[in-house]
Amino acid sequence: MKKETKIFLIILMGWLALLNFAILKTVISKYILNFNSIIVKNLINGAVVYYPVNTNSLFSVLIIPLFIFNALVIIFLSLSYYFFMKSKKESLKLRSSSINKKAQAAMEFLMTYGWAIMAFIVSIAALAYFGAITTPTGNAICALSPGLNCKEFIVGKDGVLLIIGNGLGVNILDVTANLTNSDQGPCTESFPPKKIADGATESFFVPCKNIKGTNTKFRGDIVIKYRKEGAVLTSTLTGLISTKVADYVFNDTEAPLITLIEPANNQAYAALLFNLIYQVQDYNLSTCWYKLDNQANFNLPTCQNILNIDSGNSGQHILTLFASDKNNNNANKTVSFTTSGTQDTQAPTWSNPLITPSTVNQSDLVRFDTTWADNIQLAGYILSVNQNNMDYVNQSYFVFDSLTNVSSITVQITASSGTIVYWFYFANDTSGNSAVTSTQSFQVSSSGGGKKPIGGG
Repeated sequence: MKKETKIFLIILMGWLALLNFAILKTVISKYILNFNSIIVKNLINGAVVYYPVNTNSLFSVLIIPLFIFNALVIIFLSLSYYFFMKSKKESLKLRSSSINKKAQAAMEFLMTYGWAIMAFIVSIAALAYFGAITTPTGNAICALSPGLNCKEFIVGKDGVLLIIGNGLGVNILDVTANLTNSDQGPCTESFPPKKIADGATESFFVPCKNIKGTNTKFRGDIVIKYRKEGAVLTSTLTGLISTKVADYVFNDTEAPLITLIEPANNQAYAALLFNLIYQVQDYNLSTCWYKLDNQANFNLPTCQNILNIDSGNSGQHILTLFASDKNNNNANKTVSFTTSGTQDTQAPTWSNPLITPSTVNQSDLVRFDTTWADNIQLAGYILSVNQNNMDYVNQSYFVFDSLTNVSSITVQITASSGTIVYWFYFANDTSGNSAVTSTQSFQVSSSGGGKKPIGGG
């Protein structure tokens, strides 16, 4: 074997060994062991592509591309060696020739080393494809299955912002993003569902709770749900994200998404009572309320459903449901419906007024309880307390959520020992009927002892 051939084989084997070692080390240690997946980079559009580890992906994503890259390196280096040896032989014949020696030297250099340069370029492409030079996006990864591209991403204290590109070749509708199996969170699905035109991008904010703080590691599985334009069934595409939490606050400009289930538009009730059943989606929801006809707004502080609301009179009614989030983004939905029947005039009833503890000292926290019932639906209650024998102070209005409930509010006692404290509850139902308990009282005890509640009057 010629000396030049031995040197060529050594260079070839060393080149391939280093190339394959760098690639396999990256794929196994960075991706398979950490994410149970293979992550590669589309060399045409730059998309970072995610494949769960299985027999099919190992063969199609790892083995075949690696074989192709190795084959190209071997071919290009072999061509380089071939033209090197050929030019060496012909150079002896052309020494006495009249051919321009500079042009001949340039041609020999191009044919000899041009193929070696091509092999080098292929090697760089292989390292970039498998992320062996750096991870596909630097120190962080956001990769999706083929078809969608994670263009940009950032994790902040409120959740994850994803910029998703559509490379499926068709418009996709009802697109939502979510994160599962996160080491922080939990996270909830983005809203509202969006459309991404073919070749376009769209942003999705995935709200997450309990994000630990800036520079902590965040990792999770991405789940994208969508429906191809013209299709009926929903498809799911997966991926992963691994990065550090940034000092970022999402600028929420999305209004709450209201789904009003009942009353439906043009629904007819056989009684004066109707139900308000709805859902509101917003990662930062603040409060809800509704307006019936020309009546005052009715607050729904926890955005709760209400059953058996008295419409007040038979006929057509207009109901508007409102929702607002903490960034003052508002939404509303209006429906028209009809009711018929007679009006509810029965007021709520009360029983068992009591305080806890039964013996009260100055500065104690005292819980005031009363049990209420209504034939239709309780609405809310207010506690009024007089600690100075002069003025009653009303506490905030609280909402009932069932037919039989207990009004319960805790107040700190500021009255001095020996003072008699008076209290009573006011409550109303959804038909506008109200009731007030009799006035209850107790005496603030002296230090070391006390008196039982005096009772109602």
